[in-house]
Amino acid sequence: MANSTDIAIIGCGFSGTLLLHHIVSNENSPLRISVFDPSPHKFHGLAYSTQQIEHLLNVRADKMGAQPDNINGFYEWLQTNGQTYAPHDFVPRRLYGDYLAEIGKNTLLQAKAKNIDVIFVAEWVESIEREDSHYMLNKKCAAQKIILATGNRLPDNPFDFDFSKVDKNAPVAVVGTGLTGVDTIMSLLAAGHRSVITAYSRNGKFPRPHTALPTSLHKPHVHVENFQGKPLSTFLNIIRKNLADPWQAGIDALRPLTTSIWQALSLQDKQRFMKRGLTWWNIHRHRMAESIDQRLQQALTSGQVKIERRNFKVQEGHSFAQVFDCRGPDYKIEKQVHLNALLADGTLQAHETGLGLKVIATTYCVSTAGAPSIYAIGNLLFGEYFETTAIPELRVQAQEIAKQILG
Repeated sequence: MANSTDIAIIGCGFSGTLLLHHIVSNENSPLRISVFDPSPHKFHGLAYSTQQIEHLLNVRADKMGAQPDNINGFYEWLQTNGQTYAPHDFVPRRLYGDYLAEIGKNTLLQAKAKNIDVIFVAEWVESIEREDSHYMLNKKCAAQKIILATGNRLPDNPFDFDFSKVDKNAPVAVVGTGLTGVDTIMSLLAAGHRSVITAYSRNGKFPRPHTALPTSLHKPHVHVENFQGKPLSTFLNIIRKNLADPWQAGIDALRPLTTSIWQALSLQDKQRFMKRGLTWWNIHRHRMAESIDQRLQQALTSGQVKIERRNFKVQEGHSFAQVFDCRGPDYKIEKQVHLNALLADGTLQAHETGLGLKVIATTYCVSTAGAPSIYAIGNLLFGEYFETTAIPELRVQAQEIAKQILG
């Protein structure tokens, strides 16, 4: 007979850890929870499993709390654990991984005291099939409810790589110039790489840096109250005209309304933005610490890092001692092959943009009426909410999903 569980959480990075925490904290009856994730870095997730000191958070320490009602929680944890960082510092990500691990461990202690069974399954869920009142995961585990918290699955994992093994005198290629590409370049430089690092990207642009001071200390230069309902062209023109120095304050002023602005766009405008505006948005919205930008600019000026503004061709790989694929996550729903059966039978529906899943009825619920509950968090909600992959959104989603799944 197959194993059975009340709730299956697929993924145990930030989202999976916080979901588990909120479910255990708010449930006082016996419960069985199965957490599927093959990573040896339980509770850390991909990005926070890194041990490289040069991999920094791209958000200031006092904004990284895991709880919606205590965004200063991570900075308080740093102080409690003898770390001397300032509130506005960009802290090594490995410390954030330690912070999440402590939350996870405390959650397991709480679960034990409440007679809540938490079972960790060290494998990815490759298939999910609906069977009347439950789902079968990997053909061997019956789940009453599911939460999809898969997060980022990158082609290569630069956060668990020994960069000292790369020939320091041989050229290497980094495919992609987003934050993951920057992390990889920083690790190569920190390991003493001496040869040229070639970064491939169609746009040829790295993320922009944060300001020296938090943008909250600046008066925002963008007024967003009347953006909803405007066509994409008007929206973009308003932004361009109002991004006065520091422009970072203007971008951050959009944050609370980004989702509602996105949802008000027509499908055609959403598609147009994804094709023509997403790169521009990403390099300004998802920024890097000033110290990282300074080191990168030094390497670009010296010629050790150079940019090829085009796609990388597989046959070019022989010219490099190592090729790092840092293109980041793909939001296209067809890439989520473990969901194929549920999409085929209508239990799940693709979002109209093709980017993630359609949210049906209650917030974050993606299963159709009459089907056992399936919830999604983070990347799979990209088409629906757009602003859905960073800590401020994820910590709220985790809390709300836990309330719904227990209610």
